[in-house]
Amino acid sequence: MATPVRNRSDSPPQRSWMIFGGALFALVLCLGSWLFWPTRVSLSEDGYQVAIALYRVCNQQDENGLQSIEAMLDEQNDDASKLAIRQIVSQAKSGNWRDAATACRKILDDQVALQRQNP
Repeated sequence: MATPVRNRSDSPPQRSWMIFGGALFALVLCLGSWLFWPTRVSLSEDGYQVAIALYRVCNQQDENGLQSIEAMLDEQNDDASKLAIRQIVSQAKSGNWRDAATACRKILDDQVALQRQNP
């Protein structure tokens, strides 16, 4: 009677490497998700008003309105709001009006979500 031939993939050393590789992949995936998960920017009251105005300007693709928004930003003190809104302004200035409007809408929606989290 012939002895059964063992498949190399069933050998214990390879199986342990496959388990280790799967665990390492899962760890990297979880870490990457945590690091690159989008964060919500909390706007000041002034920043919120500027974001509303910017949303209108982006929808109308108004170049003059964009200059007014930049002037409003220069008067603001809140750096977090200012930085987030300036990024959207730069998108609009480069002609990506739709992307800028979408980003602006997301920031405004985030304010509602933050209000619900911290009533």
